[in-house]
Amino acid sequence: MTRLKCDVTSCASNASGGCMRNGITVTGTCAGSSCETCCSSFTLSHGGSMNNACGVSPEAQHHMPISCNAATCMYNSNGCCTATEVHVGGAGASAMSQTCCDTFRTRN
Repeated sequence: MTRLKCDVTSCASNASGGCMRNGITVTGTCAGSSCETCCSSFTLSHGGSMNNACGVSPEAQHHMPISCNAATCMYNSNGCCTATEVHVGGAGASAMSQTCCDTFRTRN
């Protein structure tokens, strides 16, 4: 599993830089840079703590499977992220399009 560091504190699933989900998905099918990717698992926080809804763990996870559809990323292997650590950026994001996978690197 990949280590996750998430700076998207406006996401309802973020807890102390971890994620309360059991896994996330990074999108950006034809991305050429990290700013063309996003965390499609982003859900805007509305002030309260996240309920234990479907797919949500009761406490923050710092290691998890990460699905990836950024076919141009060197860490994408058959839709799964193989990076040792993934950093999701987008502090203050109000929409998933304002998040990004800072770990994204273009395949050579």
